[in-house]
Amino acid sequence: MNDLATKGTEAKKVTSATEPIGNIANSKQTQDKQKSAIQEKKEALAKILEPVTAEQRIRNGENFLKIAEKHRFLTEKEDDLNSFMIGRDGLKEKVQISNDNGQIFEISNSVVIDEVLNLCSEKLSHLVSESKEQILTFHI
Repeated sequence: MNDLATKGTEAKKVTSATEPIGNIANSKQTQDKQKSAIQEKKEALAKILEPVTAEQRIRNGENFLKIAEKHRFLTEKEDDLNSFMIGRDGLKEKVQISNDNGQIFEISNSVVIDEVLNLCSEKLSHLVSESKEQILTFHI
């Protein structure tokens, strides 16, 4: 049989101009999502820019000073740890952990000490980056 004859009998459904197309419906949904996100950002900006009382600004300033003090402390500790890690020779080191009861736990294995110091360095770095973010996003 002729291919034209068989293919000509198969008809595909053609969408009319008035029927909603999936892409158009999806684009409307994304536009609605974008509008709601913009509205949320406008509301957040309005909260930041709205006038505050003098007492609120003073409290915010005091809170900012506390955050700045915490950041300075963390960066000093990070510097101390970095200088300790640079100056260590790996021979006669020990780490001591003590509690309020006077009990002392001591580690002298250089491999374990190296892992403990690396963990401390990672945690301090994370805390410093969090405090930087707090300082940069804080509004007085």
